[in-house]
Amino acid sequence: MNGIVVVRFRVSVEKVDAFCVDFPDRPVVALGADKGLRDRSRFDAAHELGHLVLHGLTGKIGDKVTESQAHEFAAAFLMPAEDIKSELPERLDWPAFLRLKAKWHVSLAALLVRAKTLGVMDEHTYAQGWKALSVRGWRKVEPGPLGNPETPVLLHRALELMESTGTSFSDFILRSGFPEADVRTLLSRDIGERPRVEF
Repeated sequence: MNGIVVVRFRVSVEKVDAFCVDFPDRPVVALGADKGLRDRSRFDAAHELGHLVLHGLTGKIGDKVTESQAHEFAAAFLMPAEDIKSELPERLDWPAFLRLKAKWHVSLAALLVRAKTLGVMDEHTYAQGWKALSVRGWRKVEPGPLGNPETPVLLHRALELMESTGTSFSDFILRSGFPEADVRTLLSRDIGERPRVEF
């Protein structure tokens, strides 16, 4: 809604969950579709928004400082201190954390970090929380699934508008100057999609 184009596609690179590019005319955020987890995807999107807001065209992305800043932005954006601090448990109350996960649509890990960052949870309890996440296998697959990640809609609406005005998807691909397979991947259009026939 604020002019950022968001796309989702399979990144197929284990250490890359998302990335952004702040083009001069319009920023683009690319979200990986590999994990299919709403909580992770929302944090990735907020993290990339943090890069755009904090670092823009000139910032170095990928170093420890900028990544930490983008993480802090994402946490504050998704879990504002004034709203969540009083709800966070001081101890490892997993049912409470699961309720918060369902309410805020963030991971247990993100809630644990937020509890520590906001001074609700002490260092020892925080460390025990990470151990518990590891022992239970929750660092890879958390309980309390939230469903599929949100789907970007701006490009799809633009395509619908384009097609309703008489420009076909094939014409769009020709005019774009990009390889057809790349355009179809970014726009989630099946490469074998057949043209629609209207009578």
